[in-house]
Amino acid sequence: MLHEIQDYALVARTHPAVAERISALWGTDDFHHYLETLTQERKRTSRVGFSMDVLLALSELQSMHDVQYPDLAPPKDSFWDSAL
Repeated sequence: MLHEIQDYALVARTHPAVAERISALWGTDDFHHYLETLTQERKRTSRVGFSMDVLLALSELQSMHDVQYPDLAPPKDSFWDSAL
C-alpha cells in the first residue's frame, strides 16, 4: 500500500534511502522519531535540507500514519489542543 502512495513515490524518487527507512518503520513506534530527525535541525551543522515538495510529502505521510495508527501518534501539545 505505501508504495502506491504518490507522496511516498516522490520521496522514493528523490531520496531512496529515506523512503526505504520510512517503509521499514511504517507502523512502528520509531516512525515519528525518524521523521523528526529528518525535518528538525538538532545540531549546528550545515545541511542542504529537503525541497518544499518533499517536505510536504513527508508531512502528508506523517498525517496518513497518524490516521492509520492513531495509538502511535504523538500527543497533541499545542495551546489550541488544550483550550477546550
